[in-house]
Amino acid sequence: MKNCPNCSAPNLDNAAFCESCGAPLEQARENLFAQEQAVTEAFDLEQPSAPKKKKTGLIVGICAGAVCLVAAGAVAAVMLLGGSSGKKLEKAIDKTFAALPAASAETPNLEKAMEGLTALMETQKYGMKMDMNVDIMQDYGDGEPFHNNVKYHANGGQDRENKIASASVDFEVSGEKFAVQFSADDEKMMFAVPDILDTAVSIRTRELGQDLKHLSDIGLFRFDESMMDMSLDLFPEEDGTSAWDAEAFLLRMQTECAEEVKAVKESYTVGKGSASTVSYEGIARDCTAYPVRIDLSACVSLLEKGMDVCVDEYLSILETSMDAADTMNGAADLDILAEFREELETEMDEMFEKLHEIGNMDVQTTCYISKSGYLMGLSVKAEDSEATFLLLGEENPWNDFAFYVTEADGTEETALRGGLTNENGANKFSLEVADAGKLELTYTDSTGAYSVAVYEEEAELFKLTGEVKPVGAGMNVTAAIAGIETEGNLGSFSYTTTIDLHLDLTIDTLTETPKHISENALALGEATEEELYALLMQIMYQ
Repeated sequence: MKNCPNCSAPNLDNAAFCESCGAPLEQARENLFAQEQAVTEAFDLEQPSAPKKKKTGLIVGICAGAVCLVAAGAVAAVMLLGGSSGKKLEKAIDKTFAALPAASAETPNLEKAMEGLTALMETQKYGMKMDMNVDIMQDYGDGEPFHNNVKYHANGGQDRENKIASASVDFEVSGEKFAVQFSADDEKMMFAVPDILDTAVSIRTRELGQDLKHLSDIGLFRFDESMMDMSLDLFPEEDGTSAWDAEAFLLRMQTECAEEVKAVKESYTVGKGSASTVSYEGIARDCTAYPVRIDLSACVSLLEKGMDVCVDEYLSILETSMDAADTMNGAADLDILAEFREELETEMDEMFEKLHEIGNMDVQTTCYISKSGYLMGLSVKAEDSEATFLLLGEENPWNDFAFYVTEADGTEETALRGGLTNENGANKFSLEVADAGKLELTYTDSTGAYSVAVYEEEAELFKLTGEVKPVGAGMNVTAAIAGIETEGNLGSFSYTTTIDLHLDLTIDTLTETPKHISENALALGEATEEELYALLMQIMYQ
């Protein structure tokens, strides 16, 4: 055993840091660190500014920062940090994330609407109504702009208990009306276009492959023998076979990633904190800086193993769901899933090959804890670049945040700047992306009003406004977008299109039991060639 020179606590002979206070246990290591720091400061004062690196340092810094952020989140989620310094950092992380919901006012109105919608969906018996109006103005620059107006009205309902659903959509384009109708039960789907066809048409879902073969036999569909056994169950029995077991997945993740988590834990240490001041664009904050040591290669391996488990889980859920809905088409679909798996694994291998290169770099990480006990920021230094993420809000740390990169010559390049605040009862989230633009989201709970605005530099590209409100047992959503402009070419002509859109959507309890749109629909899987030919003639000459 050896005693810590800082706090006199006993430690194992092979320990590099004190388990009590986190201080280095070898005085020589402290002296070496002090010497390196002095040399670095002298170099910064005496040497002329080096030419700014354009790409390598910046990219490496950002990538290393991203890996460290993911790794730190993973570590914090699965372990307790060792030593008193680690405990302080852990408490700061908890306090900072606990402050996140308080960065804006609570939203009981929105929560009530979402809870109502979720409960309604679980009843599997609900109705929907939607109205949408779109104004389109096209200017070819040769006179009066061309104006067009499109109106949509849709309503429908689903009753899974009785296994039937129906819907209709009415269009009106510059005064011309058009309608499409749909219905389905446990055995067939039915379509109708009253303005074009004098009869509805249907196709069997349980015998989908056989009906498609019939259409192929008379030259209306290109059929492959692998389609013969295709079947579609629109209302599968809820036996739980396709339900995802989240607890089992988490247990699987913990079990299969245990070795990788252990490797990260063993490499993760927090050194003794020191007084520091962080400055950014005129904002200065006193804080305590903690050096954090972590093996990036071990973090990348943990991330890689976790991604492997997630991909395998996703493909398993997909296969189970397809099988439960009777959409699996035998060996052909299994081959498709296997090919999809191979493509995903190839892409992941390429990504992690690059991440492992970063994992082998010498990376210095520092965490900053503010005087009020929040995790104020994190910086990651790799090569000659340092990526820093700071929470700078005074009332709440999330009110103002920034992510920037500092090059070797001291030049700072801000990548992101934003904040989450509440002003006059309106929650507001803003995010400014360097050299790209700005995004602003607002929501006022008392009225349900919201807005989404996107800017390019100072110019507003578009703004979406509307309301979200609880209604009955469900919810109502309205949306409006004004002045969306796009440019295009038609031959030698250039034109500008301006679109105004208004939407009103309500999902509530089912007021009328859905029913089929027709009792005597033409069954496509049994229709004669003459019947189908007559159907085609109606479509072509309407």
